[in-house]
Amino acid sequence: MIAFILCVVQPGTEEDVIEKISNMKNVIEVHELYGEYDMIVKVNVKELGELDILTSSIRRVPGVQMSSTMIKK
Repeated sequence: MIAFILCVVQPGTEEDVIEKISNMKNVIEVHELYGEYDMIVKVNVKELGELDILTSSIRRVPGVQMSSTMIKK
């Protein structure tokens, strides 16, 4: 399943956060944004449990302040 994780990150940490998240298993793309969220992460996982683990890993990256996950229908 494809899911998108929107992240808010601490100013000045964007490059480090993008690099760390880009190297995670099941991450397809990471794009920096302007607006309410600072980046969007596209992921491909087989089941919700895998998505939960990945989301938790992203939230533990230094600089990530908040995330919101959406699953593609």
